[in-house]
Amino acid sequence: MKRGTGVEVGCLKALEKPMADLEESMKGFVKEAVEGEGELRRLQVEAMEAKAELTHCKQELEQSRNNFLSEAAETRILNSKLKELEAELAEAKGHVEEAAQRGGVRFLQQVKQVEGRGLISLDLSKCVLEIKKGMDFKAKKPTEAPVAQFTDESLATSALADASELVSMLKGARISVESHVKPVSKGADAFWEQLAEGRAELIRQHLAAKAEDAEIAAKGVPNRQGTNAVVVKIGLPSEK
Repeated sequence: MKRGTGVEVGCLKALEKPMADLEESMKGFVKEAVEGEGELRRLQVEAMEAKAELTHCKQELEQSRNNFLSEAAETRILNSKLKELEAELAEAKGHVEEAAQRGGVRFLQQVKQVEGRGLISLDLSKCVLEIKKGMDFKAKKPTEAPVAQFTDESLATSALADASELVSMLKGARISVESHVKPVSKGADAFWEQLAEGRAELIRQHLAAKAEDAEIAAKGVPNRQGTNAVVVKIGLPSEK
C-alpha cells in the first residue's frame, strides 16, 4: 500500500507542472479570447459608424447632385429667358431706330420745305436758325422812345411764321433770341440797351404766338463794334 501511494504521489507531482502550464495556457487563451471579443466589438462599432458615415456621405452626395441638377435646370431656363429678352430688345431697338430714321427723314423734309420759301435757314451743325429776310427795324434816336418796329411788317410776319413752324418741330429745345444793335451815337447806353431788348422781345412774342410749347428767351445785345443783326440760337432741351 505505501509503495503504491508513493507512486501515485510521484505521478501527481510529475503532473503538477504540466497541469499548471496547461492552466496558465488556458488562462492566456481565455484572456486572449476576452480581449479578442472586445476588439471584435470595437471593430463592429467602428464598422457601424463607418457605415453610418458612408450612408450620410451618400445622402449628401445625392443632395448635392440633386441641387446641381436643379440649379443647372434653372440656369438653362434663365439662359433661355435671357435669350428671349435679348431677341425682344434687339427687335424693339430695330423698331426704334427705324422709327427714328423715318422721323429724321420726315423732319429734314419738313425743314427743306420751309426753307424753300426763302425766308429762313436752319443750320443744325451750328444750332442756329437764320432769319434771312424781314428783320430790318426802323431806325431810332436816343431822343425817341426805344420802341421796336419792323420796317416791313408784312415780310417780318411771314418770316417769323416760318421760323415759328421750325421752332415747333424742335420739340423741347431751348430757343434764345438775340437782337444785336449797333448804337449810331455816343452815350445813351440805357436807350440802346432798351432798344435791343425791345427788338428781341418783339421777335420772341411772334415766335411764341405760334410755337406755344417752345421755351423761348429774349436778349438784347448793344454792341458798338458789331452790326445790327438777329440771331436765333437752339439749345438742348432743359431738364425738368
